[in-house]
Amino acid sequence: MSWRIIRELIWILAFGIMLLFMFPGWSSEIILKPEAVVTGDVVRLSSIAEQMDGDIANVILMPSPGLGDELLLTAEDVRQILARRGIFVDVKGKVYVHRDVEKISSEELRVWLLPRLADNGFVLQQETLPVIFAPRDADMNLTLPQACSSSCYAYVRIKADGFNRTVPIRVGYDLAYKVWMVNRDILPGERIKERDVVLVEKKGLKGIERSFSYNRSPIGYVVRHPLRKGQILMKSDVRLSYIIRKGQRVRVVYRNKGIYMEIPGLAKENGRPGDVIKVQNLDTEKVFFAKVIGESLVEVCI
Repeated sequence: MSWRIIRELIWILAFGIMLLFMFPGWSSEIILKPEAVVTGDVVRLSSIAEQMDGDIANVILMPSPGLGDELLLTAEDVRQILARRGIFVDVKGKVYVHRDVEKISSEELRVWLLPRLADNGFVLQQETLPVIFAPRDADMNLTLPQACSSSCYAYVRIKADGFNRTVPIRVGYDLAYKVWMVNRDILPGERIKERDVVLVEKKGLKGIERSFSYNRSPIGYVVRHPLRKGQILMKSDVRLSYIIRKGQRVRVVYRNKGIYMEIPGLAKENGRPGDVIKVQNLDTEKVFFAKVIGESLVEVCI
């Protein structure tokens, strides 16, 4: 091979390396996750590869989708928007952009999460919780691990049309070893009353994770099968007894520094006494969290 050919190959290689440094996105590929939310005129996208998230963060739609609209954003749309910002990448996939979103703060998520963990014998082991953006009509559910050592992950699953997101939360077993014990023989179908159970301490109890959580009252639950006096109450011994049903009209109470207000609302979830559920203001259609405090009565969580 002549020196001339070798010199040309060296120049081509050097020029290619220079282009890679100038436009690193040319060698990159972004695969979009099928979800996005809009706050203002800014679309928040995410990719399969975390290192690519910075390239597609805060993409501005011109024009933005109208209030309440749903827009299918294609890979070509994203590629052209990024190209105008000087980022040249191959983009694959498509996303649904939701304009009408709900911002759930970390504190609101904590209020919603803690009683659900406690009811199943778990405690929160994660100090900082994320802020979640989700469509207002989304359903939020908690999936707990089947088995857990010192710590493990529970998952908050958020689902709506065109939107499916899972948020991991670090949890662990509640090792307080306090359990509910039955005070008398109870027949199936009976509703547990305050005099029927007592909280006792049982160290070294086998199967503690299956017992009814000590920091949640079983009062009002319905018994599934016969219970004997002195028996430890397990989660499988009782079933839910809701006093508020999804779609039911409720009275929403707001108390703060001497201010008292009551407005009509619509329950978006089933609820028992003490549960924190989603409620919709019938006047503004805004969705918020509220605590069940009585029949058709909830209190806004501050």
